[in-house]
Amino acid sequence: MRRVLNADDFSVRLRRIRADYERIYKPSVDKIRQKFANNPIGIVPPDVDSSLEAHLRQYFINGFLNALNWRFDVSVDKGLPNLIPEATIQSTFEGTTRFLDYLGMEVGIDEALKKALLIVETKRPSSSLPVPRNNEIIKKELIANSISKVLAGKSKVRGVTQEWQKWLQTLRDYVQSVKDQSQDAPKREVLTIGEWLILFKDPEDAFISQNPNVDNIYVYKDRNCIEEYAAEIFGLLEYQKVLGQTPALEVGEVAFHIKPTLIDAVMYGLRLLYIEEPGFFDASPVIKVMPVIFIRSKLGVWFRVEKRTNEINIPHKSEQLAEHLKDIRQKAVELLNDINTKLNVNLIPESLLNHYSSEERFNELPGVIKLPGISERYEEFLIVTGDNTHYLKEESTITNCPYHSWDNCSKESCNITTPVFRPKINNPRTLFVSGTLQHCSHQHISKAKSSQITPYNRDRCGNRSGADYEAFCEIWRFEEHLCCRTCVFEEVCTKAEVFTQLPCKSSD
Repeated sequence: MRRVLNADDFSVRLRRIRADYERIYKPSVDKIRQKFANNPIGIVPPDVDSSLEAHLRQYFINGFLNALNWRFDVSVDKGLPNLIPEATIQSTFEGTTRFLDYLGMEVGIDEALKKALLIVETKRPSSSLPVPRNNEIIKKELIANSISKVLAGKSKVRGVTQEWQKWLQTLRDYVQSVKDQSQDAPKREVLTIGEWLILFKDPEDAFISQNPNVDNIYVYKDRNCIEEYAAEIFGLLEYQKVLGQTPALEVGEVAFHIKPTLIDAVMYGLRLLYIEEPGFFDASPVIKVMPVIFIRSKLGVWFRVEKRTNEINIPHKSEQLAEHLKDIRQKAVELLNDINTKLNVNLIPESLLNHYSSEERFNELPGVIKLPGISERYEEFLIVTGDNTHYLKEESTITNCPYHSWDNCSKESCNITTPVFRPKINNPRTLFVSGTLQHCSHQHISKAKSSQITPYNRDRCGNRSGADYEAFCEIWRFEEHLCCRTCVFEEVCTKAEVFTQLPCKSSD
């Protein structure tokens, strides 16, 4: 299923889901239930819409969430699902295991780093809204106000039944339990029967604070109301918008997302795909790269712009690298020129060193970001390269250093354990072999690059893309023995207190 691109697309999907349910699913289910329920002739089984929550989820809620780009039906090659039905959680209030109807998550392999973003609770289709008495017309504002009073601690609120009191307490338990176990409350919470929907824009404010803001409670009183406010719902619940990230843009989309007068930084970068290519005897690494442009808004949002046709393999042979770097630079410059033309500006990339010196900007956009994926054969990364167009340099900043060679290092007893004579995917993971300009065989450099960043030494490591206990080297996850003097992160890394006085020397 393709990604839903905008609120108009969502609105069309929503109407189709409703029409398909009324025209196809409901009549078919009614007939099947009547056929197999062994009911006496003339006795009609209970209406499916009012009796079974399961039908509601299967035929409406699932489609509704899919149309907001929440997916649990993602194929292996498309990455991980971001929606988990019947997710378990340890209840803070009851101390028991409870089941969330749907839990929307930040996508990623590392479970420890995932964040809970969305909780959706569904109720049986016959459930009604908490309508204040003596109000023949259901008013959204009155319902939101009644709910906020309950959440603020008022025990008796006109129109709010004991059942609703219990439901709101359950939602409070879910929010508190998620926060207790992950330090972050979910960003959105929804209670719905499909026919109506209540959306909590800030669950922490609604369920944990003492004085919830009624303006953060959105009430959609029926399906017509849901369809009428489809654009608003899309803006509040669509996956990327809840996540707080913008998907990659193409040049034609840039002007719709970025106001030229609000741009305050631009940098070159790469999208990198690391592939373990099988062989008859051993697997070998294949690294594909594609130029991207990172643009920062003064509002603190980073955008990524790319062209899908720019994928290029990094050559294994060192002598072919110059042509590769030239090709990447040409494509990267062309991409930036296209953006400048589209926005009628003259954006000049800032240096990597400037980016790393700003803790705020660096935290927003680390130098190396591992993208989510589940294949054992490939990994994907985003790499910020500043005013360079590649993370590799054609020339070293140290002339004729002898430590590119394992043999030379061995003579001085400073060699890494095993020489590298062919590209390898592990022990070590490296593309460039001993003797080439891009390879380093010095043991001290290897030890330093692989050393862990810890809470104890992080201040001496400076701003780093790695989390606690990950390697100091920015690119360690896809290249362990690249010579630091041929890497664009050299100037950044050598500024760190723990990485000064490197043993590199010139043999001139």
